[in-house]
Amino acid sequence: LEMRRLSEKGIRIPKTLFPAGGEAGDDFSKLSFPYIVKSTSGQKAREVWMVKTQEELDELKKKFEKNKFYFAQELVPNARRIRVLVVGDKAVGAIVRHTKWNQDHTKETLNPIPEDIAKLAVDSAKAVSLNISGIDILVNSETNEMYIIEANAAPSWKLINKYCGISVEDEIIKYLQTKI
Repeated sequence: LEMRRLSEKGIRIPKTLFPAGGEAGDDFSKLSFPYIVKSTSGQKAREVWMVKTQEELDELKKKFEKNKFYFAQELVPNARRIRVLVVGDKAVGAIVRHTKWNQDHTKETLNPIPEDIAKLAVDSAKAVSLNISGIDILVNSETNEMYIIEANAAPSWKLINKYCGISVEDEIIKYLQTKI
């Protein structure tokens, strides 16, 4: 639902395929290998897999649980991942993080947050009706195209506090005070 809402609001997401019925993975052949397969219930990069061949997909499908839903997304090559914390209409902090497949562990703070990144994050949060969210943006290192891969309704902000030098808790309280 989140990916659909983002797409409907004109927010760029990686090409995403959901099974249209039948067994999960049947419709994934419309993507070129390698691509990413995700469970809709995964957290913290768990239940996220890169699939490079049909054989790998066939093996992965054997592990799919009956009561879970899975979808596939095109792989954004050599991507940087940016986590932006949005509170209300404001991007309050942003850091560059590694992806599961690009293990550069450098933590970079985006301070100030570039306007295009802040706007994309705030627009994405609004698209999925979240007042407080962690928006994950992938940036293709070759084309600089930005894709939203997640709008997290229960984001961890420990790293935003640590690396951005802000108190997210204070930002949330200030936002809530405007709603009273």
